[in-house]
Amino acid sequence: KKWLDVLRDIVYEVDDLLDEVSTKAATQKEVSNSFSHIFNRKRIVSIKKLEDIAERLDDILKQKESLNLKEILVESNQPWKDQPTSLEDRYGMYGRDKDKEAIMKLVLEDNTDGEEVSVIPIVGMGGVGKTTLARSVYNDGKLKQIFDLKTWVCVS
Repeated sequence: KKWLDVLRDIVYEVDDLLDEVSTKAATQKEVSNSFSHIFNRKRIVSIKKLEDIAERLDDILKQKESLNLKEILVESNQPWKDQPTSLEDRYGMYGRDKDKEAIMKLVLEDNTDGEEVSVIPIVGMGGVGKTTLARSVYNDGKLKQIFDLKTWVCVS
């Protein structure tokens, strides 16, 4: 139970960090080619904070191994579990081509040196297609050729 409490605390810190980043990005008056400036030492979020969370996650994973915790498979039809599918995959996405091109340009032209993290927020009211747009970019063949590893994280 204590291990789960520590894990929950770390997850909440990650959630708080994501809130800080998205809030800061949403309040920017100008959209630049990279949101990596949000992680500037003088800004609200630092690389040190990210490194600290990553280190704590590594520690808790090591603890999991020493506690001999077992993974239990859960049925995928659970109502609380998001499914990694999208209507866009089956029916196509209409009217968002310019938005997708703009996001693709930001992703492909990212000039960070590996020490910084780029965040491209997609904000809007519920139901306008933010997730569909993000998934369309994520699944684009151009990105599959450039990135060896990708991951999809749902934040709500």
